[in-house]
Amino acid sequence: LTTLRATERVDLADGTVVLSGNAVFEKELNLTGAQVETSARFEVQGLLTLDHGGSLTFSGPAAQFVGSGGVAGAHFTFAATDGAVIQLPGLSHLQAPGDFEQFFPAGTAFTASGPGSRLTVPDLITVDGPVDWNVRGAPAVRFEAANGAELQLPKLTQLNGRTQLRALG
Repeated sequence: LTTLRATERVDLADGTVVLSGNAVFEKELNLTGAQVETSARFEVQGLLTLDHGGSLTFSGPAAQFVGSGGVAGAHFTFAATDGAVIQLPGLSHLQAPGDFEQFFPAGTAFTASGPGSRLTVPDLITVDGPVDWNVRGAPAVRFEAANGAELQLPKLTQLNGRTQLRALG
């Protein structure tokens, strides 16, 4: 799709949506296992919920996330790549439950990759990762900056349970 405007709640389950133009969601957006990739402005005015492996990937310097309704979920990926500069406001506490871990061993991930890429979660204070045992040993909540990118967590003061912070290159 090139341009998208949704005036009602949108639920996407599984599959991949690739947007090269702007997208505006006036109400809730729920990504349950769905993958969304965009290189443009992506606005969610209602609550954004990512779950069961759902992901949002922003690529390129024109990629922009505008969220005014807050963010919720577990077992998801939020990524900035190839020069994308993304702010994810409104998420102050992240609790990643241990259920579904057998289905989604990668857990929850915030990543930035590539020169000039930056993912900022300005309001995040506390992260509670699962404390249950994971057969693969993978962290349940992962924060990663790679290949010259930045991950900014200016208010983060407490990590509990299985969490991982990584800086690569």
